[in-house]
Amino acid sequence: MIKLIVFSLLLALLPNDLSGQTDSLSFSSDLTVMGRRQTGNLDQFSILPSARFLLGNSTFNVEAAANYHLLEVNGFRSINDFWTNGVFRLSPNRIVYPFSIVYYGFADSYRIEQSVVTGAGFGVNVFGKADRFLRLHFFGGYTNIRFENASSMASSALGSFARLELPMDSKLNVRWEFHSYHGIASVELSGINNVVQLRYALSRNFHVSASHTTIFNNTVSEGIAKTNTLMMYGLSHTLNKTF
Repeated sequence: MIKLIVFSLLLALLPNDLSGQTDSLSFSSDLTVMGRRQTGNLDQFSILPSARFLLGNSTFNVEAAANYHLLEVNGFRSINDFWTNGVFRLSPNRIVYPFSIVYYGFADSYRIEQSVVTGAGFGVNVFGKADRFLRLHFFGGYTNIRFENASSMASSALGSFARLELPMDSKLNVRWEFHSYHGIASVELSGINNVVQLRYALSRNFHVSASHTTIFNNTVSEGIAKTNTLMMYGLSHTLNKTF
């Protein structure tokens, strides 16, 4: 893990741009709202908003993402889950570049009062354009999880995340995102989050979307399944600006 972090710091010492030129600052946002409403046999309300923001240029970029899931059934709140993460990259247009990352969240549905994962490592641009790319990231760091009515569980950890964006035609787009963490001192602290999303463009900025999420946590509270899946449909809005 220490070698991974040192390697990332060495990458940061390399020149950012061999041409000596600078480029414009760009900003992009991606907002999605999914949900359902049911009356009759069950009085059910569910909403899942998510957002991602990216600001940067060839020298650096900063990315922040968050999602929230609320589900109420007959007045009982069975899901109240919030997850967020932030990423800082140096020279993100290189084939290999250093980055740091932090995850934070809580999930009533998993009886998790608080979860933190943080680390640093390197990313790899396997291939990349504005609308077609595959990026892999590997990092070493620390994880701390506190379940309801239990002491915190902490460990040094290794982690990874990947993101793929692949247009199928002028309107249909496939997105894939994968996150994982693996405890070192406590090997039972491990998990993955895998999301596949299809988007169909209604206009330049609006899309209808369908996503399938698979979540696995090796350590869970009593009565909580280790593997959970979620299928959602909704509407997305994207925005891209250059300054």
